[in-house]
Amino acid sequence: SVTISAEALAGYRVEGIYLDGTKITELTFVVGDKDYEVEAKHVANVYDVKFNANGGEEVEVVTYDVKYNENITSPALSAFTQVGYTLKGFALEASAVTAVYGFEATITVKALADAKNMSAGTAEKQTIVVYAVWEANEFTVSYNGNGATGGEMTSSTFVYDQENKLTLNTYVRA
Repeated sequence: SVTISAEALAGYRVEGIYLDGTKITELTFVVGDKDYEVEAKHVANVYDVKFNANGGEEVEVVTYDVKYNENITSPALSAFTQVGYTLKGFALEASAVTAVYGFEATITVKALADAKNMSAGTAEKQTIVVYAVWEANEFTVSYNGNGATGGEMTSSTFVYDQENKLTLNTYVRA
């Protein structure tokens, strides 16, 4: 009795076991009195890599259908928009505040799959989601006395979507 098994390599799945170049399709086969070459054929895992706007709006849908050992290019800055925010880049977690990948950067699918613990061999296509990382814009409010005869007010800086109070009016009119 001969037991043959093959372990999947990271990022690959075992497509089949081959004996002298012929795929073994039966559980039992006869082994004669010669030397045999037994080989496990590995096939790269396939991934759906999707870039998610993460609260923003997709200007273009960015999805890749790629193999484990291939590279992809992250979207351009113009691929997503969000009112009041600046796109900083991309990360593997929706809650990330720091971008791991920049714009139009080459990313190895291996690195994405390994980071998501999705390198194990499987016959099913797996989906990897990469999320946009946004930073709220700052803006300045300048005050105008609109005909005031006295008083002065310095500008205030605010962050989009954060509550803040305007400075009390110190302008006077005589």
